[in-house]
Amino acid sequence: MAVPKLEKPQPVTQPPIKVAELCGWSGCYCNSGEVDVGSLGVGCNIKHQTACCTNVPATAAYGECKWVGTASTCNPDCPSGFPTKTVSTTRGAGGEQPCIIGDKSYCCREINT
Repeated sequence: MAVPKLEKPQPVTQPPIKVAELCGWSGCYCNSGEVDVGSLGVGCNIKHQTACCTNVPATAAYGECKWVGTASTCNPDCPSGFPTKTVSTTRGAGGEQPCIIGDKSYCCREINT
């Protein structure tokens, strides 16, 4: 009995996500429907500018955690929507101004397992 010839399956493709259409320098803070993906140490009256992306499945993970605390005096508690403190540091996100007293906290949503 001859073994049937199998054809190579074709990959399922989706159109590529164009990051330039999803992300940009927003100013000091991200707007509703956006997630904070980083910052730069220039711009705004708080001396840092925020890179924001539209909150879609490809960027949603960035919205699961956030830095809390404002320089120069920090020591924030995590807010109710982001109750899990994962790390504390004087700097926070890349371009944010450092704390002189206390730390900024990186707080995450509760993980449902």
